[in-house]
Amino acid sequence: GYGIDENIQNFYAQRYQMFSRYDKGVKIDYDSWVALPSEAIAKDIAERLGTRYNSILDAFAGVGSHSIQFAQAGMRVFSNESDDTRLQYLIHNCEIYEVVSNIHTINKNFLEVSNTKADIVFLSLVQKELSSAKEIEVTDLIKKGIEISNNVAILLPSQVKIEQIVDYFEEVIDNSSDTLFNCCWGFEVYYYNVNNQE
Repeated sequence: GYGIDENIQNFYAQRYQMFSRYDKGVKIDYDSWVALPSEAIAKDIAERLGTRYNSILDAFAGVGSHSIQFAQAGMRVFSNESDDTRLQYLIHNCEIYEVVSNIHTINKNFLEVSNTKADIVFLSLVQKELSSAKEIEVTDLIKKGIEISNNVAILLPSQVKIEQIVDYFEEVIDNSSDTLFNCCWGFEVYYYNVNNQE
C-alpha cells in the first residue's frame, strides 16, 4: 500500500489475517510485523492448550498475538515482553480485544523472570528469531521454561529442521524423562503468497 515501508508491505497486506480488529486501532511496531502469526493459527494453538491448562506464561509476547488468543480461550495469561514499547502495544491491543482483565504483564528478559508460576510456558521461538539464535540460547530458554512449569509448548519457525529441535531437547531433557513437552510446530505461520500482486 501507499506510504507503507516496502520491507513490510507483504505483511501489511495480511494485517486482517494477523489481527481481525486491525481497524479498531491495533498497534504493531516495525520489527514485529515479520514475526506475527495469523490470528487463526494463534487461535488454534490457544484452543488446544486452553482445554488442558488454566494459566500460561507467554514468554515472548510481542504485541499480543498469542496472549490475546490465550485470554479469549479462558486462560489466565502472564504476558512477558522485554521491550517497553511493545509491552504498551500489547496492553493496548488486549484492550481492543476486551481481554485485558485476563492479562498480567511482565517486563523482563525471559531468563530473568522469577516468582511466576503457570500451568504451561509458551515459547514462541518465531518471535525470538530462532534462526539467528545460538543453540545454547535455545536450550537455556527451554531450561528456564522448565523452572516455571513442567509443561512447555514451543512454536517454531518453518525453516527449523526437526533434527535440530531433537538435539535441543536431548540436551535439555537428559535425565528428566518425567517432564512433559507439548510441541506446536509452526510450519504454517509464515505461509504468505509474497508473489501475489493483487
